[in-house]
Amino acid sequence: MIGLMKLIKSFFWLPVQLLSKIVLVIFGLFIAPLVIRDSVRQSRNLYGVYEGQNYAWWLLNIRSDHPLWLWGNDRDGLLGDTRGYYFKWCLDRKIKPHGWLSKYIWAAIRNPANNLRFAKWNACDVRECKFYTFGTHPEAKDKKGHEGFQLTIADNGKRYYFGFTLWYPYTENRGVLIKFGNKIDGDSKNKVYTKDNELKYFKGTAFYINPFKSL
Repeated sequence: MIGLMKLIKSFFWLPVQLLSKIVLVIFGLFIAPLVIRDSVRQSRNLYGVYEGQNYAWWLLNIRSDHPLWLWGNDRDGLLGDTRGYYFKWCLDRKIKPHGWLSKYIWAAIRNPANNLRFAKWNACDVRECKFYTFGTHPEAKDKKGHEGFQLTIADNGKRYYFGFTLWYPYTENRGVLIKFGNKIDGDSKNKVYTKDNELKYFKGTAFYINPFKSL
């Protein structure tokens, strides 16, 4: 059962979450250079191949006790994702993958204020929650056969978290995608991560509207 009063209180907390993220993201455009300056290597090198391109990655991140920790990235650091997608993305655009500009784009534009997703007042730890899903599709997302909308509510016993997705394709390969709230969906409760990826259990907030999203 969903408690009405707790539901109402949590619903009014949602705009506070979204507004705070917008403010922190804007500040991040100016704070990211300081994060880059103060980040330290926190892991050994990882080598791999992505779409035929060799890449190297290590966790280069700001320390957890640093006053600018919210603008760091405990999962991916400053060098992009571990699978090499961002490394290849930079090469394709003539950007040095481990250079200052690539770190800035990752920290300030692609993943701004990323550690906000791990802040307890903002993040949803899916391991602690019961999930309720409503809408036309329990796994609405920008994929063929998943058109529709869903509202997912997660209950951790203290408050509720909301995740809303709308995917409406108007051509074969393009449609409207709207997402807001915590990054949870009808499948969140079924996902299991390894111990090395436990940070993926924490779902921060997003506000995303794209009327021209392509598949």
